[in-house]
Amino acid sequence: MAKGELGLRVLVHLKARSSSLPVLSLRTRIRPSQCSTQASSAEKASLTSQNLSSLRGKTTPNLLTVASSVPGLVPEDRWDAWTWKKIRELQGAENETETENCSRNPENQECSSQQQEDDQYGISKEEQSKKANKGKILHLRKTKEKYPSCGTGMSTFPKVLSVTESFAKVIHGLKVGHLTDRVIQRSKRMILDTLGVGFLGTGTEVFRKAREYSKIYTSNVSSTVWGQPDFRLPPTYAAFLNGVAIHSMDFDDTWYPATHPSGAVLPVLMALSEALPPSSKCSGLDLLLAFNVGIEVQGRLMHFSKEAKDIPKRFHPPSVVGTLGSAAAASKFLGLSMTECQEALAIAVSHAGAPMANAATQTKPLHVGNAARHGLEAAFLARLGLQGNKQVLDMESGFGAFYANYAPNILPDVDSHTWLLDQQDVAFKLFPAHLATHWVADAAASVRKHLVRDRALLPTDHTERIVLRIPDVRYVNRPFPDAEPEARHSFQYVACATLLDGAVTVSSFHKHQVNRPRVRELLGKVELEHPRDNLPNFNTLYCEISVALKDGSLFTERSDTFYGHWRKPLSQKDLQEKFRANACRMLSCHTAERLIEIVENLEYLEDCSMLTALLKEPSPPEMIVSKSL
Repeated sequence: MAKGELGLRVLVHLKARSSSLPVLSLRTRIRPSQCSTQASSAEKASLTSQNLSSLRGKTTPNLLTVASSVPGLVPEDRWDAWTWKKIRELQGAENETETENCSRNPENQECSSQQQEDDQYGISKEEQSKKANKGKILHLRKTKEKYPSCGTGMSTFPKVLSVTESFAKVIHGLKVGHLTDRVIQRSKRMILDTLGVGFLGTGTEVFRKAREYSKIYTSNVSSTVWGQPDFRLPPTYAAFLNGVAIHSMDFDDTWYPATHPSGAVLPVLMALSEALPPSSKCSGLDLLLAFNVGIEVQGRLMHFSKEAKDIPKRFHPPSVVGTLGSAAAASKFLGLSMTECQEALAIAVSHAGAPMANAATQTKPLHVGNAARHGLEAAFLARLGLQGNKQVLDMESGFGAFYANYAPNILPDVDSHTWLLDQQDVAFKLFPAHLATHWVADAAASVRKHLVRDRALLPTDHTERIVLRIPDVRYVNRPFPDAEPEARHSFQYVACATLLDGAVTVSSFHKHQVNRPRVRELLGKVELEHPRDNLPNFNTLYCEISVALKDGSLFTERSDTFYGHWRKPLSQKDLQEKFRANACRMLSCHTAERLIEIVENLEYLEDCSMLTALLKEPSPPEMIVSKSL
């Protein structure tokens, strides 16, 4: 089946399923009125013997079912001691039974594959057993805390979820009513900024190359490439191309732990909302909910690893968590069932991951475009019934393959859900370059005030050396960048451009600006130092710059937080000015103002077609960005 036909078949059924939360199949539940401590000792002994014997070779949660279903079996004050004693007894028999089953049935794929994987990493049988038991006991403790006794010594427990299933439950179960005012306001700022940098990015060379490639794909169902009304693509490829545009200049938002959260999610929702039949219109709140689900999934996944909190070294985060965020947002928007949401995540993991070796190249924007496209494809395939590993987020050989020290946790129930965006804002950039360079620009602008008066030129011939004290981030250490993407990932270039020009702008990265003789002269005087306390972490790093002149003068300034960082966020006025500066290069100023107005009131918008219609407006000829961008 062609991709266009796949999209058509899926979109015909958009929102066909009810988005209501399915009733979970729970273990035996006891009402408080059913709890009793009056059971006779004979009844207790009989029930205990009968039920515990039936647990041999079964999973530990069944023990908790028995404990909660036998009136008066265990006094509340002795529940823990009794439970853990029986757990220890039964787990020993359970492990023996499972080992026996595997040895007797070598063709049992689940047993053999798990043993092969553990054997491959040199894990002994004893350690394998300990590892499995530790996970069960930790989960049981958390479950006991979450479901306290029902008043007279009894406890009730639901079916134990996997991490992956808990994600699917949250994706499926979150409703518009769960959105908070702060989350709505912050996500609207993210949407406005992402649209602006996306429009600006349609003038870049990497966008043009990706656009030429995408022309081979056609479909009866199509979506707009932003600012290109005569060029439509199947939703997956429209999402891809708009994602490339968003990240083509490294101008999009940045979150903590480190990733670019919006670029993989917004293009998917814009493409889907436009491809919906008129009878299935979506509201602004529908869009905000799906957008925030996609953002939330990314943040939750990154919190499972300490490695994710630092500036990345191995995988580009948007290509990893962004792909799953895209799948989650699409699943929510399409109204997928909980099982389909779980399958979409599993499929998306097999599409995830791109190496940091391609940072500072024209390939890096493809990471965000592919994350958008592949996440949407995962949702489409899950909707058609394609299946994956239902515990892919639980496993080191699953999503854990992307991060060291991966330690996933089951998400809280929807009713007690809190949004990470409520707790952690994003950073918005004032110029298009790697976020770490913004500390450099801030410190360099401060030290320049000591060197230049009344718009005079920086005395480069009087400069002895420039020392930058920054974290050790190797892919942003580029002493003599040549191409535009390299300059965007160069501590040295951003420092020199700021010292020479007073500020860094969109045009600072044009090739003729990067290769100016005075820039090259100054680059040769830059030295880097990496203080031990300056870690590669967007929440703690700083930049200190010292400029030594030939007359012996030394000027030093330090930046701990730049304007635009989540600790010093852009004002709404300045964020809108950034949007105007970006969008008005490709759209009329009237259309840009309409977009600002609609996004500002997005939660009140009844039909998102009003928003998507503005994305198709043709670019005025005099406003098209030059090829040098």
